[in-house]
Amino acid sequence: MMKLKSFFLFLLFSVILAYYFIDPKVSSWTLMCPFKSVTSYDCPGCGSQRAFHEVLHGNLDKAFILNPLFVIAIPFFVQFLVFQIGDLKMKYLKCYQIIFGFKSILVYLVILILFFIVRNTSFYHEAFSRL
Repeated sequence: MMKLKSFFLFLLFSVILAYYFIDPKVSSWTLMCPFKSVTSYDCPGCGSQRAFHEVLHGNLDKAFILNPLFVIAIPFFVQFLVFQIGDLKMKYLKCYQIIFGFKSILVYLVILILFFIVRNTSFYHEAFSRL
C-alpha cells in the first residue's frame, strides 16, 4: 500500500512539475478538448489545463477567467487528496461523508451541469470578456 501511495505522489508531483514549466497555451503536448472540437461548445473542463498552469504561477485571477469552476474546486481536490493520502478517511469519517457523500456528489453534479449550460450562453461570454 505504501508503494502505491509513493508512486501516486511521484506521479502527482511529476504532473504538477510539468504543468508548472510547460505552458499549455503554446505547447503541442497538451490535450485539446474532444467535446469542443466536435461541437464547438465549452465543456465544464475546458480551460482547466491553462487554469492549472496559471494557479501554479499564482495567477488566480487569470485561472478564474479560464475556468471558474476549476478554481472554486481546488480546495475540494486538495481536501480529497489529504483524506486519501493521509489515511484520514476513517479518522474523520463524519466530515468525509459530509463533503464526499452521496448527497454532496449529487450537488456537485448539479453544479457541474448548470456550469456547463451557463458557460455556453452569451451572458457568460459577455461577463467574462469584460474581466
